Amino acid sequence: MRFTFFFYPFYNRTVVKFNNWRFDRQWGVETSSIVQFPKNNDNPLYLSAERYEATSPQRIRRMLGSLDYSVGPLYFFDVGCGKGRVLLIASEYPFRRIIGIDFSPELVKIAVDNVARYESKHQCNTSIEVVCMDAAKYEFPDENAVIFLANPFNDEVLVKVLENIRQSAQKTKIRYIIYHYPVWEALLDNSEHFSLVLKKRMYSIYKMIN
Repeated sequence: MRFTFFFYPFYNRTVVKFNNWRFDRQWGVETSSIVQFPKNNDNPLYLSAERYEATSPQRIRRMLGSLDYSVGPLYFFDVGCGKGRVLLIASEYPFRRIIGIDFSPELVKIAVDNVARYESKHQCNTSIEVVCMDAAKYEFPDENAVIFLANPFNDEVLVKVLENIRQSAQKTKIRYIIYHYPVWEALLDNSEHFSLVLKKRMYSIYKMIN
């Protein structure tokens, strides 16, 4: 037991790195390398952004597999999509449209290239779009949707994004939020507009109720 506990962090990192490498190699993409954003950049968005670090393929599938797809066609948004791994794996599920949003032109360029490489090897039923812009200013369409967040930015930006998500619901009302690494989950836990439907150690899923 002591041996297993002592080596578990090393084992876990090794397995995750291998699975990340295997995914990239399989599809001819580059989604794994960590990207730190410089805080001395003139662009204020760099100050609010967290580093890019891709979610493991297994965990992405676990999170997306927790959703109820019987509610009807859903849009999928990855807010702070980085290099686009979540977008690629989301194409395995019955989403109506898949859209990634990121403020970094460098990461968006990589994501667009990854999408093209992935689609050349994988028969995607849903097209994948990547948008380069400030997530706080993105106007979500009035469509039932799943919004994925992997702790992409600070609480100030998250408040604006959550309000934009809520305001987008005019004719449609179904909004699921998958929050990976939920650092600012108190903003959702204490909200009168979102309800917790599933909580795991590394992520939570919320549904809009108001």
